[in-house]
Amino acid sequence: MYIHNDRFAKDGTKAEEVFAALLIKDGYKVTMGTFHNQMNHVDLWAEKAGQKFSFDVKSAKRLNRSGEVQHDYIWCELISIRGEKGWAFAPMVMYIAFEGEKEFIVVHRKKLADFLVKTVNLKKIANKAEDALYCKYQRKNRLDSLTLIKREDIEKLAKKRYPKVS
Repeated sequence: MYIHNDRFAKDGTKAEEVFAALLIKDGYKVTMGTFHNQMNHVDLWAEKAGQKFSFDVKSAKRLNRSGEVQHDYIWCELISIRGEKGWAFAPMVMYIAFEGEKEFIVVHRKKLADFLVKTVNLKKIANKAEDALYCKYQRKNRLDSLTLIKREDIEKLAKKRYPKVS
């Protein structure tokens, strides 16, 4: 993973490594994304039986920067910190793997994007991160826009699940 050396990036890198190992165990050949891939939200590529798939891997997140990592809600990026399409709408990404407490849930990115378009009220803007459920949240002096959805939404969209190995 290419990004800053902070605790959030370390969480992301660890999630990518764990998910890559699960794909390898499932018979995939895995290649980590290049810098260019990372800028287009692709963390890794998985190939099996002549088919190649791109993944963006999302580690479990905090509701706010000072909170604890939680597994009930998922942050979805609508607009990136560069003011471009966020990962939920990134055309180069085929699948998004969301880290949970006991498993990774894989969702087709296009199905998630369709769900967000239908569900998120972009006219309603949350002032605090904790209030961003199904509405837009933008951090002060940043270009990005985020929304919060429930983990159960992701579970309903799941294409595949990869249990974490203890």
